[in-house]
Amino acid sequence: MLLTRSLIEANDLRYKLGWQLYEQGKALYTENCAQVVAFDHQKATCSVRDKKEVFTVVIAAERRNNVQWSCTCPRAVRYNVCRHMAAAALATRDYLRDVAEKNWRYQIELALETTPRATPSPPPTIEEAILLMGLHLERRGDLTHTCSLYAYVLQAPALVAQVAASPNPPQAALSALLADRDWRGAVRPLDATRPLHYVNLSAEANDVVKLMIATRQPSYFGSVYNYHVTPNLSDLISYLPTLQRLNVPLFLWKERQPSELLIIKDTPVLLKVALAEEKGVYELQAGIEIDGNVYSNLGRTFKILSTPKGTWTLAGRTLAPIANPKALNLLQTFPLRIPVDEAEEFRQRYFRAINERVHRCRGARARRAAPPGSARHACR
Repeated sequence: MLLTRSLIEANDLRYKLGWQLYEQGKALYTENCAQVVAFDHQKATCSVRDKKEVFTVVIAAERRNNVQWSCTCPRAVRYNVCRHMAAAALATRDYLRDVAEKNWRYQIELALETTPRATPSPPPTIEEAILLMGLHLERRGDLTHTCSLYAYVLQAPALVAQVAASPNPPQAALSALLADRDWRGAVRPLDATRPLHYVNLSAEANDVVKLMIATRQPSYFGSVYNYHVTPNLSDLISYLPTLQRLNVPLFLWKERQPSELLIIKDTPVLLKVALAEEKGVYELQAGIEIDGNVYSNLGRTFKILSTPKGTWTLAGRTLAPIANPKALNLLQTFPLRIPVDEAEEFRQRYFRAINERVHRCRGARARRAAPPGSARHACR
């Protein structure tokens, strides 16, 4: 055990010797009657001159931060306490500060004593899982929804082993997830503190996704009696095309389970307006066109998603960014029905103003009776 200044505290010494002996010893120390004559890092031997006599005091460090004191004076032999111990203790503290602590050997021993021995820990057990993302929607209006993005893992052993053994794990995972619905009950929110290897991703994709997840704040969700702590990835929605290129499947979440596999488009789409005609009525409709398929707000075949990083649309199973989100202020009033006998007033007063703000369908008018997604609702 190394003898250090922290083991020779003045308050502890005052308590051990009593106030009177401590003050007498302090007076001897002040008169330079005490000095260290030998020091071996664990023990200090001091010489204390008291009047015409010289006594030897030994201060030795023991285990569990204890100190052993001894002095050759008659009082110490009889009572194990004396004023010479106080004088020697104060002189030893000065020696430790001015001499010992500047010696490289003592410095190394002090550092070794305060640093615990390294004990080898077993390598962490890395479990295998299939990673997927879940998009949660919450309605805020007829068209507008807010959305949240969370990571989930599937650890069904047979399915995970099947994907891991495949020559093309990303494709094998997608095929397995679309083949049946039995796995959906085994999906759990991602616990970012558990070391996992995602078998449906490449080594590079594993590293990228783990980095993206590790830098996100945890979020609490679930019921009062069953809540989960998982990273909230909502600010990563603008990176969904990147996640798709990394083969991370994205599912629409409904009723606490994955519902549909979503397709992500990185090319922005335009919100448009069309004029549909039915018996005696004209109807203004909002719509979008993706890959030749048209979706209108008649029957709410598409949704508008408000995210921290922009505005997106969910049309069927396709998720795409909106190129003209400011048009929403106008299009949220649609569908709007206009009697035929008032159509001329609409054309004269509003048609040009709407056309200046929102792209419109060209060509023949669409008919309201046409099913959503048909060419009759085409907004070009």
